[in-house]
Amino acid sequence: MEASVVSRQEKATNVAPATLNFSAVLIFCENIRVMTDFYSDKLGLPIKDCGQTCSSFETSFGLGITLRQVKMDNSDQKRDHIVLGFYVDDIEKLKEQLAAKGVEMGPIQSRSIGKVAEIKDPEGNIIGFQRLPS
Repeated sequence: MEASVVSRQEKATNVAPATLNFSAVLIFCENIRVMTDFYSDKLGLPIKDCGQTCSSFETSFGLGITLRQVKMDNSDQKRDHIVLGFYVDDIEKLKEQLAAKGVEMGPIQSRSIGKVAEIKDPEGNIIGFQRLPS
């Protein structure tokens, strides 16, 4: 083995990775009312929050499903993609770690729900990260 080749195990011990805790799945939809009725009435999921363009449902282990209505011509949020959501302890640290691996994270935004940012996987699925407000 060449000296420049570093095993995954060796890489893992060089820098402590940010902790990722799975939080939610986001599903884009065309008709929020129809989808909300399906997930609540047909599947029996309790509604956590319901608005004009977004509905959230509670599932086991504190995980959530969120429906978000989008325009079909919005190329940034393709309907055939899903979003995985993770809570993180340190979103800035995670951004640095991903950048070191060649993964570009979008801008970190401060919102009422905390700091949020996103990346895309190789097929365009969105992976969102959220640091809850203190």
